[in-house]
Amino acid sequence: MKEKQENQVVLNNLATKTDSEILAMEYESPDFVVPGFIPVGLGILAAKPKSGKSLMMMDLANSLANGSKFLGRFDLPENEVLYLALEDTEPRLQTRLIKLSEDPNGTGKLYCATECCRLDQGFFSDLENWLSQKPAVKLIIVDTFNKVRRLKRRGTTPYEKDYNEINELKKFADDRKISIIVVHHLRKSEAKDINDTIAGSTGITAAAYAIYILQKDRGSNFANFYVTGRDIPDFEIGLTLNPESLSWEISTASEELTKERAEILDILKKENRAMRLGEIASAVNKKKNNVHKLISGLIVAGAVKKTGYGIYELKTDPAENNENATVCGETSESTEIAA
Repeated sequence: MKEKQENQVVLNNLATKTDSEILAMEYESPDFVVPGFIPVGLGILAAKPKSGKSLMMMDLANSLANGSKFLGRFDLPENEVLYLALEDTEPRLQTRLIKLSEDPNGTGKLYCATECCRLDQGFFSDLENWLSQKPAVKLIIVDTFNKVRRLKRRGTTPYEKDYNEINELKKFADDRKISIIVVHHLRKSEAKDINDTIAGSTGITAAAYAIYILQKDRGSNFANFYVTGRDIPDFEIGLTLNPESLSWEISTASEELTKERAEILDILKKENRAMRLGEIASAVNKKKNNVHKLISGLIVAGAVKKTGYGIYELKTDPAENNENATVCGETSESTEIAA
């Protein structure tokens, strides 16, 4: 009799709905920090060392704080961001921020830290206390995962240990309806499935809502960028690293990007003088951060030159003008957008 009662308790704790009840429900759509790209929850960006993954994350954080475009494709809403740059120094962050936007004042919406506790040494309590003072933060970037991993990792197998740590971060993000992107490494060996190139066991990716993989050969400025996730379509794009702005851009310029760059060239040609970034942005009615990235592409293409801090003008040398015919397109290898 006692055994039957225990079984009954277990049964009563199992809450079920029929398929008819589920179909009749109205559920909320998945939440996104960036629609179609960065969902609320946990994401993982993986790449080999020295391949530009930290540059990509700084650009993402800066673009989100400015509410500007990222990779030349995604329109980011303006939001506050916490970037845990745990393998960088503040002088290096300053250099990158200047390159990314040439804004001496910044936004006041991007928070950076170069040190933090590990998961088992106060990471979550420190973060909880900090977020209570900064409730508007929507994205946290942890760069890199190895810098916050537990010293004594829980679990009996590599899979369990990896999964437990990632799941802790995922639960923290889910409970607070924010996004956390963890930067990690790729393994040296190749794999049939692109997700299997991420270092560690499959427990690393099992709990993630989104996976971003940046593949770049050493010494090259070209990369393939793969995105997959539970609530986002899989896609692959070719990227080029712009050395002028230290940001990644889509290798093949879209019609919109071509038009935007041509618009800037027309303004510089019409004014026929050196112009400040703010002046150009006002003339084309775009945010300064977006215009800076467009101009950086024009500088690399040889159509515009920089004459001072945040000051630009059209190149007028006849030999250079021969290059301007293709300035609004990108000269590089590319991969078609599959999304």
